[in-house]
Amino acid sequence: MGLLPRSIKKVSNGFEKWLAHPEDRTQIDLNEVEEIFRRLVHSSKPTQFYKDVTYELITLVSTQNKPQEDIAAIIDSYLAQMEAACSEDQDIKRSQIMASEHMQVAELLQQKNKTDLALHYLDKFLATTTYPIHQLGISLIKVSILRKAERYQDALSLTEILLSDHPHHPDLLLGKAILLLQTEQTSDLESLLLQYAQAKEKEKPATLFKALVQSLTGASPSPETDSN
Repeated sequence: MGLLPRSIKKVSNGFEKWLAHPEDRTQIDLNEVEEIFRRLVHSSKPTQFYKDVTYELITLVSTQNKPQEDIAAIIDSYLAQMEAACSEDQDIKRSQIMASEHMQVAELLQQKNKTDLALHYLDKFLATTTYPIHQLGISLIKVSILRKAERYQDALSLTEILLSDHPHHPDLLLGKAILLLQTEQTSDLESLLLQYAQAKEKEKPATLFKALVQSLTGASPSPETDSN
């Protein structure tokens, strides 16, 4: 392959230099860097180093606008490696680990404007796990990604579905309030925020309610609601 680029000449510390000196990256042949990362990924065990290199490889390939299939192939291999590494764990522990891995991969893809691919991996995990707590966690990330992609109606529809199963979940209540505000559907906003305040902090809901209304709408709550 020839000499490696200066900032990643030694495998032992090259990756750390790559992370620490982004200003040097413009002087490096990105195709050569990609090849180095692929070799590191191929030769590494599923450790934190392997994870860091894989994420940088995903970032690099996404930035170069390579075909989506190339990105998916890297992610599929990574997730398979991570799942194999926890194969001897109890089922619920394995589900927890893989839920976290899928969340982090999806958030990275969303940052690179690969929303559909991010949602694909979240849905892929949802189709395999049987644990409600992990299903809810993944679904909350899915709502967040839809909202960041400004797909507000899709995010609101999913939030409504989740609230039918978890009617007092504070994150869902607040999430719905934010989505209603973003879609200019504000008629039920104060009532929804009060439900959130009561679910989040039962001892002093009115105080929290005031802060929420002011932060989200810039307005003070009505006197009738404030007195409750």
